[in-house]
Amino acid sequence: MRNRFDQLAKAILGALLRPVAPVETGREIPGQVQIADLWVEPDGEEHAEVLERLGVLGRMIGLGPCLIEPFSQAPRVKDIRSCIRKQYTLDHHLVREADREDRPEPEFPILYVISSGKPETIIDKMELCKIDGWPVGFWQGREFDAFYLVVARLLPETPDTLFLRLLGRGITFREAVRELVTDPEHAWARRLLEPVLVAFRREIPQDSMEEEDMKALRELEAVYADWEQRVKEEGERIGLVESIEMLCAAFNIELSEERRELLAGCDIARLKEVFAAVSTSRGWPSWLDSAE
Repeated sequence: MRNRFDQLAKAILGALLRPVAPVETGREIPGQVQIADLWVEPDGEEHAEVLERLGVLGRMIGLGPCLIEPFSQAPRVKDIRSCIRKQYTLDHHLVREADREDRPEPEFPILYVISSGKPETIIDKMELCKIDGWPVGFWQGREFDAFYLVVARLLPETPDTLFLRLLGRGITFREAVRELVTDPEHAWARRLLEPVLVAFRREIPQDSMEEEDMKALRELEAVYADWEQRVKEEGERIGLVESIEMLCAAFNIELSEERRELLAGCDIARLKEVFAAVSTSRGWPSWLDSAE
């Protein structure tokens, strides 16, 4: 199940960051086969406003090109070593590429490890330090290493940490989803993330989950129910439009582009009225042409 939540974290990050920067998930790093979870290259100042909406996540991306490696459980020493190996191998590849194309040497890529739980051993062995000016839950290594650790469950429950807390598990994920669903300020993010969350809700075999994950999954019921209702309504709407078009063809009623646009703008209740009017009068309802 850990890999399921790792995949969800990557999907959430991809959905949030693609509007503001090129994002590669599963980036293959040349040399010995290595796959980076996410590689993000910010587009400079062009998307500064959108990055600001992403809160602390946007602030992280704004620091420069970065690798992001999410872990739904606390990473082990060998996991961190693997991440650092990817960081240095990718830097080597980018520098060689820039030399071949006679471009300035690129920035050394930042490495963000995002962990649901707190990896005490990693913090101790790497001598990581808390970062002034960043929320609780952020650690960094030496400036030379460009290494940052983010622990999702330790982040303060504030709006600017929401998108990082969505990468956690158990109660952290549960509370973050609840906030995403109920706070109208995050409606734009909910639209972006809904396909990812719905797919996760549909695909996960619930009987194989741990109790905390089951509780977290229940927070997705509101998202799933809204999506299911819209799909049902959209199916009904499409069916009504197609039925009206069939009646128009049968009764030789002209269906101009303007009338098709009118139908496209009708809700289900109005489409039912149009269907009834066309089927009984065998003509186009003049009241629809004059409707605003």
